[in-house]
Amino acid sequence: MKKPFGLIISSVALFTILIITGCSSIVRIGSIVPPYPVNTNAIGGSCIGVSENYSPCGFAIGILENEKSEPIGILSEKMADPRETKNHHWIVLDFIALPSSDKKTHLEFSTCSINGQSDETIVAIVPNYDESSPEHIKARGWAYRIGLPSGKFISIDPAIVSCINTAIGAD
Repeated sequence: MKKPFGLIISSVALFTILIITGCSSIVRIGSIVPPYPVNTNAIGGSCIGVSENYSPCGFAIGILENEKSEPIGILSEKMADPRETKNHHWIVLDFIALPSSDKKTHLEFSTCSINGQSDETIVAIVPNYDESSPEHIKARGWAYRIGLPSGKFISIDPAIVSCINTAIGAD
């Protein structure tokens, strides 16, 4: 059975609009989590913003994994008003997918600095081990900072980012 040409054009237009407006994201910006989207789960994170004089754990970095327990993305979150959500819940401010990784690198967050100044809002990919400097290592090709209070991810030059290597000796 042939599909009407108009239906095909409409489907393509809708798909294009969804991509342009960001609706193709795994997590809907502005949604309250948990619960997380189907086949995903949060596997940890860290409170951020204290160094910028925001309330302790008013903002956070969250790591999202898929059903295979593989990290797939990072959430920028703001604490939801507990009077409105019975338990600790978060409002998703932004989401960024993680780049594919090999076993020689890992995601580091809340332990990084820019030009030597500590900044817990940075997320970066770092090598697991660096012979020349095993405690502080340079980011490798990918680094972002969460701008507060907007919570939006801002791309930063990985060459100016270093992190404490919490996975020293990991394979």
